[in-house]
Amino acid sequence: MMISGPSLVLFLFLVPMSTEMIRKECGEDIEITTSGGTSEILTAAVLQKYDGTKPKPFLSINETHESSCTENGTFCIQFGDGRRQITLTVHSVTFQDQGKYALYNDTNITEPKIIFIIVTGMCEPKLSSSTDNLTCEVDVANTYKSTIVWMDKHRKIYRLKTFPKNVTEEVVTKLRDTFKLTDETREVDICCTVSYVGKKEEKQNCRIRPSHVGKVEGTADNQNIIILPVLLVLGLAIAVALYISWRRRISFTQKNRERTLSETGLMEDHQAENLEGAPLETLQRPQDQV
Repeated sequence: MMISGPSLVLFLFLVPMSTEMIRKECGEDIEITTSGGTSEILTAAVLQKYDGTKPKPFLSINETHESSCTENGTFCIQFGDGRRQITLTVHSVTFQDQGKYALYNDTNITEPKIIFIIVTGMCEPKLSSSTDNLTCEVDVANTYKSTIVWMDKHRKIYRLKTFPKNVTEEVVTKLRDTFKLTDETREVDICCTVSYVGKKEEKQNCRIRPSHVGKVEGTADNQNIIILPVLLVLGLAIAVALYISWRRRISFTQKNRERTLSETGLMEDHQAENLEGAPLETLQRPQDQV
């Protein structure tokens, strides 16, 4: 019997669906594996994310593309066990990732795997910088009585901000505070330390000395890439110059030695010539003369 139109929609709502509630601390990984329930080889799968009550395509795989990930690499789905299973992986889940998802494959089109992701706790603080300021942002399950403390690595406190209870009905899960740098704080390692009232836990993010604030990220690496070849060329040039200087000094020494030897030889020849032309009696010993 073929079901179509409104009857199909009603049928989908009446069929009991497999549901899984997953509760994770911010930053933890999630891995869920589903099978087709038969020995069939799966050929396709789709992950949908609900926006309110409406599901929207999120990721899909097929015979050509056996794995697929979101652009930031957080969500991935792929075939497993000889294409008889589908594995959903969520890397470092955050509060933005929580919600309702539906995972379809060839054998559960009418009964998808429903996944509810609930995120708790506190994420790692994120630091950004400008010329005169550091900004700390962190996602938490509840901002009430949470605190951002600016301190150095010796835990000397420079600024403390406690967040009061939210007076509006809007759900706020992000803490944010900006720290203005001074001459003193530019010379130390500044840390953003966040205390979450829910479990009294604390997470911290430190950066390099703020005296480097204002530089474009990666500039130091680029400068090193440029400076290193220059230093190598300079070192080679110095080595060549020293070698040439050494060769010239050796050559000059050899020439001086040859000149000295040459002059010594001429002097000896001259003395020999004088001896050859001298009278015989001058060459005789005084005791040989009568």
